[in-house]
Amino acid sequence: MTQADKEKYNGYFENLDTTKTGFISGRVAAPLFAKSGLNQTDLAKIWSLADITKDGNLDKFEFFIAFHLITCNRTKQLPIPNIVPQILIDSLKGDSSHLPNYAQPTSNLYNPQATPQVAPQIFGGVYEAELQERKRKEEQERQKTIALKEAIVSKLNQKSDFIKKVIYSQQQTIEMAQKLSIQEQQVERTKKITKELENTTERQKLALSAYKEKIQTVKNQAVTIREQKRGIDNIIMQRQSQFQEEQSRVSSLNQKLSDDRISFERQREELFKLRQELANMKTQKLQAEQRKAQIELMRR
Repeated sequence: MTQADKEKYNGYFENLDTTKTGFISGRVAAPLFAKSGLNQTDLAKIWSLADITKDGNLDKFEFFIAFHLITCNRTKQLPIPNIVPQILIDSLKGDSSHLPNYAQPTSNLYNPQATPQVAPQIFGGVYEAELQERKRKEEQERQKTIALKEAIVSKLNQKSDFIKKVIYSQQQTIEMAQKLSIQEQQVERTKKITKELENTTERQKLALSAYKEKIQTVKNQAVTIREQKRGIDNIIMQRQSQFQEEQSRVSSLNQKLSDDRISFERQREELFKLRQELANMKTQKLQAEQRKAQIELMRR
């Protein structure tokens, strides 16, 4: 049986063991086993082989054996053995620290001939009376074991009281030492923080001094700028006064230019009239010369 087989069988077992009692009955296992397709006789034989404790139930490792025998018969066509194969037992030994006592290598319960074969009625076996008697005896043994355990536990509890007191005292001493160590660490952290704060304060003082120098420089620059502004304002006022004078002069020149244009227009109109008059006089002179010429021709 490989580790992968164990993990797979463990998953099946956990799904069936819904009450988490650590074992399953035949009625719970029957539907899963029946899916293998094996007949009731083969299933009853496998159950008898796997039910090592013969209590009508299968714990986890008994379930591993049963399911592995079913798997080998169904997938590999191996016949159902009369006893649990030693190789299967050896594969479980690899995890023997977790095996129940009955499943350790020294146990002879793997041989079904050592005890009567018992299969749950659901697989065709009829052993109810024997099963009930076996359960009754097991219950008696369990009660005796419980009483013995309680007596042992009581004695152990008495002995452990003193140990608990010693442990408690040691724990208090350790706690006090831990608290003292924590307080010392806190003091060291406080000193470190105080030193860092002092350094930070000194750096802030230096930075503040530098800022004050910068502020004084800015103030001096502001005074210089205000003086320069006043000078610029005076220059602007002078320029504005000059500009106004120039505007007044330009306005006078524009007025004079306008008057000169009007005078020029008048003179041009007069010149135009004189030219027209001159042209008329030329025309009249020409006409007079023409009449004079005609008269002279007539006299000839």
